[in-house]
Amino acid sequence: MHKKTVIGLIALGFALSPTEVTAQLEADRLVDHHRKIGALKNSMPGFRIQVFFGPERQKAQETKTQLTALYAENQTYLVYQQPNFKVRLGDFKTRLEASRFLQQVQSSYPGAFIVPDEVRLPEL
Repeated sequence: MHKKTVIGLIALGFALSPTEVTAQLEADRLVDHHRKIGALKNSMPGFRIQVFFGPERQKAQETKTQLTALYAENQTYLVYQQPNFKVRLGDFKTRLEASRFLQQVQSSYPGAFIVPDEVRLPEL
């Protein structure tokens, strides 16, 4: 434990009952555990643009290749959820960001739409 945390807990111990101190220690432990999981996960809830949905693997791969060539600045994803393939584009933190980019994509893919997804965290 950090020195400040120990000093804070000692001072807190004089003001709180043993039950309250135990609850505070448990809350601190859970927050620390949550931070560690977040650091390992390297993703967050966000949005992507879905361009293709269907059972044809070859067509899904072709769509992904075309998207990569057209929009090289965005990552493309090929996802398989039995029995269908999905091709998705981008890692957008907000629906607004995805909506702005969707306007560009719909000129080539008029059936494209926004879907919620786990997106990669931006590089620091």
